[in-house]
Amino acid sequence: MKKLFFFLTIAFLSTAVFSQDVPQNVVAAFHTKYPGTNIKKWKSTKDGFTADFKQDNNKYTAFFSSNGEWQRTEQKIKWTWNLPADVNKAFKTGKYAAWYVEKISYVETPAQHSYVLRINNKALLPSQEISVFRETRLLYYDKNGELVTNEKL
Repeated sequence: MKKLFFFLTIAFLSTAVFSQDVPQNVVAAFHTKYPGTNIKKWKSTKDGFTADFKQDNNKYTAFFSSNGEWQRTEQKIKWTWNLPADVNKAFKTGKYAAWYVEKISYVETPAQHSYVLRINNKALLPSQEISVFRETRLLYYDKNGELVTNEKL
């Protein structure tokens, strides 16, 4: 029992010490946007702070400016079949269907909500040409499967 109490105390103190680096206005802005949600981890960035959290068994990262203004929230999506049917169909029948999907996110900003697929053509290239002709893109789809933005990285 003493060991359990010790470990719980250490966990609580490390969380309290870590969260002291995040300004109170940023923490308050998070709890206003996501009431009752527990933050797994805060990170400092050059533009502000991010908060990693889970909600309904989904992983999220919320981005806030240093003055506590919410900028965006990203939800990780593991597989293309977890996308809405219209978005999945648009990608699977589109120009980049054969490209490798590196990462999928649902991104919510004050201006819009998008499904973002980070893709590359590495699998389509002969091994000796990968370093020269490799291309990475971000595809932004709206909820109806409309390709809104196609950005080359």
